[in-house]
Amino acid sequence: MMEKSNKETIREPTHWWKNKAMHVPLLEKKMVTLFINIFKAPYYKHLMGSSAQHFNDVIVIAKRIKQEIKTGRIS
Repeated sequence: MMEKSNKETIREPTHWWKNKAMHVPLLEKKMVTLFINIFKAPYYKHLMGSSAQHFNDVIVIAKRIKQEIKTGRIS
């Protein structure tokens, strides 16, 4: 089981995940669900609450969450 550590950027697990996912045929929806599961709070809570169904949308949302954490709008 993989989890995104607090010291990793969004890009690091995304890059790893894309490389691994290319070798396994998955439905987009399943891939999104599996990718969201690598995140801890507060990312997980906000990503699960999103309606993203495409992998690239999840990445954009995760980057927005990271920005909001930096600005203090999400703790």
